[in-house]
Amino acid sequence: SFILSLVFIFPVVAFFVQRILDGFRVSERSHSLELEVAARTRELEDLKSFSENIMASVNDVIFVIGSDGRFQFVSGDSEAVLGYQPEALMGRQFTEIVASGAVATAVGNFEKVMWGNDVQPYELAVVGQCGESRFIEISGTAYRENKKVIALVGVARDITERKKLEQHIFERNRELAALNAVSTAVGQSLDLDQILGAALDQV
Repeated sequence: SFILSLVFIFPVVAFFVQRILDGFRVSERSHSLELEVAARTRELEDLKSFSENIMASVNDVIFVIGSDGRFQFVSGDSEAVLGYQPEALMGRQFTEIVASGAVATAVGNFEKVMWGNDVQPYELAVVGQCGESRFIEISGTAYRENKKVIALVGVARDITERKKLEQHIFERNRELAALNAVSTAVGQSLDLDQILGAALDQV
């Protein structure tokens, strides 16, 4: 009878032992998954932090404008480049910061991108939050989902100082041309009207 008891009891004991072992395995597997999830989460957080630091260190402004013409994303030092903090631009029409004389150019290039066409980098005059004039160079490309253009992704670079330098050089060259014209006129004639006329032709 003892042997018969063992015959009946052993399978039951073996069953419960197996269940306990399975429970340990599930627990170990669950713990392993938790560790893996935690590791992946840390990797994503580190990647996000790294990306944010990279974006913050870039002098250019990266932006996204939706099909409705409103800013959806703005990064970088937008205050230095555009004259606005990023949060002040979110949800605003991009044309609101464009100088009145440059709106047609800005809208035309935006529409080209939204139609899926390539647009070469172009210069644009904008007005900062305090009313100051700025010049930027824009490079833009289409962002697609399911082969449909849903937004413009662009990079804006401040070229205000370059434009000021170009204007200074232009004005300086015009002054030199006027002086050269006066010098030439004086060498050819002492007629005051002729000398003044030559100078005015260069203005």
